[in-house]
Amino acid sequence: MISKISIGTAQFGLDYGISNQRGKVPFSDAENIIELAYSRGIDKLDTASAYGKSEKVLGEIGVKNFKITSKIPTIPSDATNINDFLFRTTESSLVDLKIDKFNCILVHDSYQFFQKKYHDEYIKALVDLKRSNLTTKIGLSVYDPLDDRIMEVINHIDVIQSSFNIFDQRLNQKDLISILNANNIEVHARSIFLQGLLLINRRMIPKKFQKWKNRFNDYHSWLDKNNYSALSACLNFVVNNKNINEVIIGIDTPQQFIEIIESLSSEIFNIPKNLECDDHMLINPSYWDKII
Repeated sequence: MISKISIGTAQFGLDYGISNQRGKVPFSDAENIIELAYSRGIDKLDTASAYGKSEKVLGEIGVKNFKITSKIPTIPSDATNINDFLFRTTESSLVDLKIDKFNCILVHDSYQFFQKKYHDEYIKALVDLKRSNLTTKIGLSVYDPLDDRIMEVINHIDVIQSSFNIFDQRLNQKDLISILNANNIEVHARSIFLQGLLLINRRMIPKKFQKWKNRFNDYHSWLDKNNYSALSACLNFVVNNKNINEVIIGIDTPQQFIEIIESLSSEIFNIPKNLECDDHMLINPSYWDKII
């Protein structure tokens, strides 16, 4: 199961995550996390040029022994050549990371990708990146895995990355994962702790989430009743899903990394149906600033 894990590195370049009290991870901690990961058999990293200086930090640490996924940033409205933009940004990221090739390149802004103005050229440019040997795989990072338009491009891509956690189980709906697997599309799960919200003590949950108080109470009561730690339940629910190919986990400290590794188990968690949520205001962190 450890072979599924990919270290998410957004916090190496940004103040990231609702439960992150330390801000951006110091360089020495980032270096220790990467060294610990490799020593434990983890050889995958997830990053993006939009994550501040994350790619430069990784380049300074030295990550040539890792399989790295990065993401194409939003294309500026004044860009006249999509192919040129994708190649320039990809090559710039390779330089920052001090590597020759990505394991995977994802579209970061799937909303833009599906716009008529960009769609056809975007697909062609992604395929060209792969043919040019700058990446082994191409795919989409999506906010809504149930978007019907995804099915229209599965013949062109290798990977779908989406959020998946105890609250957000949309990947399990409409046989979506089975369809993706049947079409040889890898499924990469991110936000397995819902940016840390699912790990926070119930008394420390920010007041803005009061609207979902009953759901949080049900969640923590289920944990208490079964003597589960939040970390173990959230982690192993996703890692032990046989249809998930890769699990991205953001880590803030070396100690946190050790706690996560020690929490790995083969236990299968049966999640009560009432914990699933389709409310985008809760399960999509990009909406959290809009919660009144």
